[in-house]
Amino acid sequence: MKVAIVGAGLAGLVSIKSCKEEGLEATCFELTPYIGGLWAARRGDAGVSAVYDHLITNFNKEMMSFSDYPMPAHYPTYLPKKMFHDYVMSYCERFDLEKDIKLQHKVTNIQRSEDYSESGCWDVTVTRLFPVGDETVEETMRFDAVMICVGAYAYPHMPEIPGLQRFKGRVLHSQDYTNSSEFDARERVLVVGNSHSGCDIATDLCHRLSKREKVMDQVSNHMIAQISDSLTEEERTAAHFIAHSTKQVLGVEKPPVYMSSRSGVDILKRNYGKPVGLSVSFATDDLRLCFPSLFQRLLRWQVGSGFDFKKYGLNSPITKPGRSPFAINDDFYDYLTKGMVKAVPEVLEVSDNSVTLSGGEELEVDGLIMATG
Repeated sequence: MKVAIVGAGLAGLVSIKSCKEEGLEATCFELTPYIGGLWAARRGDAGVSAVYDHLITNFNKEMMSFSDYPMPAHYPTYLPKKMFHDYVMSYCERFDLEKDIKLQHKVTNIQRSEDYSESGCWDVTVTRLFPVGDETVEETMRFDAVMICVGAYAYPHMPEIPGLQRFKGRVLHSQDYTNSSEFDARERVLVVGNSHSGCDIATDLCHRLSKREKVMDQVSNHMIAQISDSLTEEERTAAHFIAHSTKQVLGVEKPPVYMSSRSGVDILKRNYGKPVGLSVSFATDDLRLCFPSLFQRLLRWQVGSGFDFKKYGLNSPITKPGRSPFAINDDFYDYLTKGMVKAVPEVLEVSDNSVTLSGGEELEVDGLIMATG
């Protein structure tokens, strides 16, 4: 029995393995040149979702592991993007899945075969994206079954805000955000949306550098690399410290990163109790909706019972249980109280170089990032 699998992300890889275990002949078609779905995709690829460079998994390694392929014991509890992708690729290698994957093959059509009522077969049309000579190759193949494993978040949702087309600064969706190096330290950036991506990007942008700082980084790293072999570990550490301190002294004062929301935000840190393996699994919408008072007590315990949400521009989750967005971020409250992130109300209108907020305030900004799903 021949099975076509569309997409070589996590679901696609598991599907290939399951088909092979059942004695089925699986062929997986992947649009991009990479295996691993959004964990491997590059920003800007049309129709492909990707994650930003400094993403850390919200779920711990026990919950993120494949059931039949646990993560190594030396892995941290929460994994950065690259480490998780390395794990996915080791899974692919362990079960010899790569030979069943055709990269840069775009499935353009799936339809029932003419004799479907008798055979139950499907015709799958595939275009090979790397050309042979001057032509791409299109082929229609027959399969007994088709598995669709393309994910749910390939195309970004851009909000319809009056005046957005007039804005002269930079506008991008969170799906196109890579890291803070895309923005200069002097730029005033507003992140629209306060769920997972919004909080992650707002805190990541706090580390943006000025052009002068970027040059200093490159020069100092190059100089240290040139003499690294002749330095002890202590001397190498001291050299990096001196370079970092000099950059801070000669750096520029950064404006805060603004984050706009309509209804406030519920944010938990990754570790709020034991066992660690269950720490995030209970921090879900189900918990908020079914046990709002428990969720409120948990939040208060994390950020402190005296935390003044309204003082920092947030609608208190304590007074609006289960209604505000939910996110996980370890640094958000810290950066908020230090003034590095500033929460502002909903954006009602955009002009050439500013936005009008729901309270009537006009905020001048140089860039907009839409973390709107």
